[in-house]
Order: sequence, then structure tokens, then C-alpha cells
Amino acid sequence: MPQASRFDRNWVTMPVLILLLASVISCAALEEAQLRRQERLKRKLEGYTTPPGMPVEPFPLHGQPAPLFTLRDLSGNQVSLSEFRGKPVVINFWATWCGPCRVEVPHLEYLSKKYKDRGLVVIGLNNENDHQAVRDFAQSQISYTVLLDGHAQFQDYGVRAIPCTYYIDKNGIVRDRDVGFNGETEMDRKIKNLFSSS
Repeated sequence: MPQASRFDRNWVTMPVLILLLASVISCAALEEAQLRRQERLKRKLEGYTTPPGMPVEPFPLHGQPAPLFTLRDLSGNQVSLSEFRGKPVVINFWATWCGPCRVEVPHLEYLSKKYKDRGLVVIGLNNENDHQAVRDFAQSQISYTVLLDGHAQFQDYGVRAIPCTYYIDKNGIVRDRDVGFNGETEMDRKIKNLFSSS
């Protein structure tokens, strides 16, 4: 009889041990899959960024007045770029379907808050037809101004790939541009340059 109870105990503990082992293996596999996904995203983003040390090509609007526009924000209010004369402005051309844009948004949000007290204005300029998708995304992630229907502005600013970010000084002159997300440190440096430019 004691042998039978020992056998019963083994019969019960064996499946428990197997389940524990399976969950440990499963967790390790999930972690490895997540690391692989992060590596793939990192490699993909490298295709959108400018390698360090590579000379930046001049672009037509550099040193020129930023093209003015008036567009509606997410609440339907009209917002004009001219309203912000006297303040440095960062215009970020983006879309909800753009992976690098989605990676960039939290960094832009952080920098927007970091320099808000110094007068920095950040504008997310979007040209998607599905305004609700833009609202849904922005509602939980973006506190800076988002403007809709920027089709003409994508052309006026020569945007060929997104994300694309323009840095405009307080006099309304385009001082710099990023094509792709080149990292928060680089964006921070270019924003600081806006405060020091005349």
C-alpha cells in the first residue's frame, strides 16, 4: 500500500514538473523572439537614418523663410504657422502607419515638454485621409499640436520620405532638417541651436 501512494504522488508531481519546465522554456522563447523583433526594428530604422559622420546634403529651404500655412488641428481649430513668429518651431511630417514615425513620437513628445517653457512650438503635420485614426493615435501619445490635411505642405517643404523634421528659428527661417529619425540626442542638439540662432 505505501508503494501505491508513492506512485500516486509521483504521478501527480510529474505533470506539474513538466508544466513548470514548459512554462520556463516558453518564457525564454518569448524573450528571445522579442529580442529578435527589436533587432529587426533597429536594422530597419538604420535604413531611415543618416550614418554618423556622413555630410548632410543641402536642401532647398535651408536659410529660407519657412512656407506659411493654415490648417485645422484635431479639434477643428485653425492654426497658422505665422502665429508662432518670435518662437522656435519644429515641424514634424509623419503618419500613423509609418513605423519610424511611431518610434520617434515619444522622443518628440519629451523634447516638446522639455523646451515648452522656453517657447518651443512643436507641430506634427499629417496628411492622412483617415482623421479618426490620427486622433486615436494622438490622443494617448501626443500633447503637442497635430495638424491635418497637410497634402500641400508635404509638397511645399519637399518631403519625399517620413518622418521628416524641419527646425525653424524665431524669425521664421529654416535652419535645419532631419530625414528619418536620427535619435533624440541629435534632435535635442538642433533644437538648442534654434535658441542660439538670431
